[in-house]
Amino acid sequence: MSYPWHGRAAAMSGNAWARAASDIGCKEAAIRAVWEVEAAGSGFRSDGSLQRRFEPHCFPAQHWGQIGFAPGGLVPWRASLKVASAERERMFAVAYQIAPEAALDATSWGGPQILGSNAEACGYASALEMVRDMTQGEDRHLAAFVLLIRSWGLDSALRARDWKRFATRYNGPGQPEVYARKIEAAYRRHPVPGRPSTR
Repeated sequence: MSYPWHGRAAAMSGNAWARAASDIGCKEAAIRAVWEVEAAGSGFRSDGSLQRRFEPHCFPAQHWGQIGFAPGGLVPWRASLKVASAERERMFAVAYQIAPEAALDATSWGGPQILGSNAEACGYASALEMVRDMTQGEDRHLAAFVLLIRSWGLDSALRARDWKRFATRYNGPGQPEVYARKIEAAYRRHPVPGRPSTR
């Protein structure tokens, strides 16, 4: 069976970062820093399939029992954090059989781990369209990330290096200061013209 998360899996091109920074109007170090903190690392797995992370709490609640997700007394998103990787993969496989579109919507995709339900904010008609495009290569991942940043009005936060505002919108209200410190540390690791390297 052919799955939409398999494709060409091309690596990032050499000028992708400079192009992304130009599109946003920020320093290249800024876009690299937020990617470093927010992204999953490589955009593809060792088998060439698109990097993915199923978020069971984002799947329709009426199907939770079928996929084996039981939050118990926890808030669903907190219960989701406790699901191990192998179990998350098993849930995704079952969810995809039950409701393919909902499973794609409830999964974070590619290098920037963009939730499928945010596909329209990245310029796609659906999560399926986003997934299929991302399988072509990591340049598509970065382009989608840039579109999401601009769609959410976070391009100004990157230009101002307002990491807390960026993290509050991108990660939610839980511990934005923690993410902000990580982004600032990553920013300082990347060279900026006129600033001595900290490496």
